[in-house]
Amino acid sequence: MNQTDMLYPLRPTNAVRCLGANPACLLSGRMVQDALAKANSRLVVFEPASAPLLARGILRAAQNMDVMIGLAFRPRPDFRAVHFRGFVRDVLAAADEIGFRHPLVLSAGPFYLTKTDKNSVELLRRQLSEAVDAGFTDAAVALAGTPSAAAARAAAPALRILTERDLMLELVLPPKVQAKNWQAFLADEGIEVGLCSSSEAAGELSRPTPPASWGLRPKDAQLPEAFDLRVSRLTLDPFSDLLMQVISEESLAEVEKFCAKGLRTTDVLGIKPRYLAGIDDEAKQWVETNAYSDALDLFDALALSGSAAAVRQMAEGGAGASETAGNL
Repeated sequence: MNQTDMLYPLRPTNAVRCLGANPACLLSGRMVQDALAKANSRLVVFEPASAPLLARGILRAAQNMDVMIGLAFRPRPDFRAVHFRGFVRDVLAAADEIGFRHPLVLSAGPFYLTKTDKNSVELLRRQLSEAVDAGFTDAAVALAGTPSAAAARAAAPALRILTERDLMLELVLPPKVQAKNWQAFLADEGIEVGLCSSSEAAGELSRPTPPASWGLRPKDAQLPEAFDLRVSRLTLDPFSDLLMQVISEESLAEVEKFCAKGLRTTDVLGIKPRYLAGIDDEAKQWVETNAYSDALDLFDALALSGSAAAVRQMAEGGAGASETAGNL
C-alpha cells in the first residue's frame, strides 16, 4: 500500500458519501493546511472559470510535479445544490480521465454574510450544507460589519456546518478588520477558524492574469506583498484569458462589456456558460495544453514541486480529522 492509499481513511465523511466507489482522494482543507504549514509550503487553490475545459490541464500539471492543490468554486446567492454537484462532478470526471490519484482539496466560496438576521444566516446555512453534501472539503465565508459577540453568536449555526465535520473554515474579512477579534468571538461559540484573509487581497489575487505577467521566474520569484496575507494559501485564476481566446467574437464582446462594469472574467463565464458553448475539440485541446503549461510555470516559480509529499506523510503518522471514513 502506497502513501496515497493510506490517505483514503482520512477522507472526510462528506467526501466519502459523495464519492461512493470513486477513488478520488479528497481531503479536508484543514488537514492539508496543517501538513503544508509544518513543511513550510503552501496550498495553491485554482478557481477555474470552466472545470470541464480547465481541470484536466491543471490536474495533470499537479500530478506531474507532485504538487498539492485545491480547486475552487465561487457560488452566487441564487445557486442551488445542482450547481455545487455539477462542479464536483466535472472535477472528478477530469481526474478520472487522466488517472489523477493525488490528494485534492475542493473549496467553495466565498459565501457572503452581510447581515446576521435570521434569513441571511439561514441562506448561508443552506448554501454551506449544499456545498458539504456535494463533496466540498473547505469553504470560505466573507463576513461584513464589526466583529461582535452577538454577530458571532448569530452566525455560529451556519458556520458549524463546516467545523463540526472537521472541514476548514476560512474567513474573508474587509480591509482593516482585525481577524483576531472575529476568531476570539467565534471561539467563544466553539468555532475554530482555520484561516483568515483580506477581501482586498483576495480581489487582487483573483485577477485573471496569466502567470507570465506577474513577473514570476523560477528560483528568484518575487511575490506581490498581498500574497503574504494568505500565508500558506493562494487562490488564483490565471486561466480565464485562455478561454477568452477561444470563444466566439460575439461572446467575447459581451464578456468584455460585463468586465468593463467591474466583473471578473471568471465570474462572467461562470454565470453565463453559454459563452463557452460551441468551442470545438481543437480549441478545447489548446486550452487544456496551455492550462497545463501555465500551471507548471506557476508551480516552478513558487517552488512547490513535491509539496504533495508533505500531505501523504500524514498517513505515516496516523494524523487525520476526528470525523473520517474510518468512523462511519
